[in-house]
Amino acid sequence: MARPLPPRRESRPRSEEAAILLPFFGIVLLMPPIVNLFVAKEMFFGVPPVLVYLFAVWLALILGAVLVSLAAPFRGGTFREDRGEEEAEGSP
Repeated sequence: MARPLPPRRESRPRSEEAAILLPFFGIVLLMPPIVNLFVAKEMFFGVPPVLVYLFAVWLALILGAVLVSLAAPFRGGTFREDRGEEEAEGSP
């Protein structure tokens, strides 16, 4: 009787995929044709809508980067491991 196949593992974690896609979404959202959709003579509390849009996209990209970095697994060692224990003990 054949053994059941083990569950298939993803080759790349979802957080890495999101980290790759996040800058591309930012580029698309900040392209002039998209930004020009928000150019208008109306004002929101004295601020042009294009500025509201630009700062909203900027804030969304920052928050997306924070969420991706929190979801990403920690792969590196500590600072002491990178420098070596002998060097780390002798220096301040």
